[in-house]
Amino acid sequence: MGSCLILYATQSGDAEDMAVRIWSPLRCFEDSLGPPVSMGEYKPAALAQEGRLVLFVVSTTGDGVVPDEMKIFWRILLNKNLSNTALADLRYCVVGLGDSGYDLFNAAARKLDKRLLSLGATQCLQPVLCDAADPVATDKAMGEFQSSLLKLLYGQTSDTSPETIPPPLYAVKATPGVNNESTATMKWSSTASAGVSAGRLSMASVISNTGLSDPSVEGRDVRHVKLKTIEPTDYSPGDVVYIYPRNPSQAVESFLDMMNLDGHQVVEIEGQGPSLNVNSPCSIREIVYGHMDLLGTPSRRFMEKLSAYAVEERERERLSYLASEEGSGELYQYAVSESRSTALVFRDFPSVRPGLSDLLGLVPRLRPRAFSIASSARATPGEVHICAAIVRYRTSLPNLPERVGLCSAFLSQLDPNDLVPFRVTRGTLNFPTEPCGPVIMVGPGTGIAPFRAFLLHSNRVDTVRLPNLYQSRYKNDDPFLTDAPFPFSSIFQKFKLFFGCRREAEDFLFKEELNSLESSGRLSLLVTAFSREQRQKVYVQDKIASHSTELASVLVHDNARIYVAGAAGAMPKAVRAFVRAPDLMQTT
Repeated sequence: MGSCLILYATQSGDAEDMAVRIWSPLRCFEDSLGPPVSMGEYKPAALAQEGRLVLFVVSTTGDGVVPDEMKIFWRILLNKNLSNTALADLRYCVVGLGDSGYDLFNAAARKLDKRLLSLGATQCLQPVLCDAADPVATDKAMGEFQSSLLKLLYGQTSDTSPETIPPPLYAVKATPGVNNESTATMKWSSTASAGVSAGRLSMASVISNTGLSDPSVEGRDVRHVKLKTIEPTDYSPGDVVYIYPRNPSQAVESFLDMMNLDGHQVVEIEGQGPSLNVNSPCSIREIVYGHMDLLGTPSRRFMEKLSAYAVEERERERLSYLASEEGSGELYQYAVSESRSTALVFRDFPSVRPGLSDLLGLVPRLRPRAFSIASSARATPGEVHICAAIVRYRTSLPNLPERVGLCSAFLSQLDPNDLVPFRVTRGTLNFPTEPCGPVIMVGPGTGIAPFRAFLLHSNRVDTVRLPNLYQSRYKNDDPFLTDAPFPFSSIFQKFKLFFGCRREAEDFLFKEELNSLESSGRLSLLVTAFSREQRQKVYVQDKIASHSTELASVLVHDNARIYVAGAAGAMPKAVRAFVRAPDLMQTT
């Protein structure tokens, strides 16, 4: 059973990967140490009798939300009938994964740690709060944590020497036969552990893949991808779709050739590592296509693991240096500033040629990418729309072509009838479904997606009857509100949308659609901010400031709700500061 139990809760696979990263070197001391377990598969009642040290690895979803597979676990821990000694015999540690771009940074891990302490559990090591915005600091913090954990469990401070190769996570066996490979998609795993926590993968075919931005403007390519779901798929405005991308064909063939792998060879795979994104048996080509993240940024831990496989001493020393704290600056230059990918590391270190079983544990797996759904299941039944910015950039390295993000390359090359694996989960934007005051939406760039979904949904759902309470409140404001059924959108007094982009002619997403909604009265206010059309840049937060009196009035007096979507950074913080301003009442 082992001296340690690792429980993880993940939304897109990051926490599971981190749990495996922690668990893998522990196997050098305990052959019997079982692999990490999802919180969704563990009964919280067993914590009270758990004799092992329990290590929780928890990601935070959105702005402070616990992952789906942790929700039942968390709800049970919050039971008010639990005494402050309910977990008095539990020893634990917490590792959190979050993004400091959000105000509620690592909220899930913080809340879990606080609750465990309140139930009498013993905290054995200080919580580690990893920051996706600072991978260098995360690698350093996890290195220190790993040393402390080894000392706590085994009295050691180092797992292995740099030359030691740990046991592989997977066993690979070649099998006879011909693999039925598809040119459009792979045989994706139907299990829940391919990256997202609950449910199973679904398939969709591409209806269309069109541009929303001016294609003549370099660096600005936003795609509107319409998918037709093969099976019925229901979702609500604010929900999220996870897309499972594949590596580009050129990158796959180059990697197979470089690593001397026969892409046609069919293999069976077993092991204790994270579940693969492919079914077994399958061809090696399909494994590289759909499981290995060839275009990801190499981490310090990745370089450290590779060093054990370097045959040339010079390469082994170089990899060990890049993985050290002293070499962190050079690693940042090598991996981030020069934008090298995982595959390019193998090119730069030609004596590093591990076999397939080791590669499966070395190369990070492809994880799904999350997008806010930009469509309404009521307005367009059986369809899921995505609004995605295609990421392209050049590196400082000579003779390298323009780089394209993995999911960007996957989405940009989709043609009608191509198949796309996906999964829909609940989002963190909970739009109103009952009568309420005005709805204020702030969504620059592709942040418009969930608001497009909400606007389409609210004008297409079945008619409902307004409760007497709301008839009496709003009848004077809107003469169309009567006892007869009426569109759902009439429940809401007003919809207000703040949208921002660089230039109106370049990337005003869904321009005609939004203008039509405003002119028809279904969108009462559309405010745009085109940041590059004047000498002084103007953003949506500036537009909110210029409408502060009106917005303050509806927030204070009309029970308005305000929703923000888009990249984390200055914009959401400015909106939050406006709403929380102590003089908001005085503004009205």
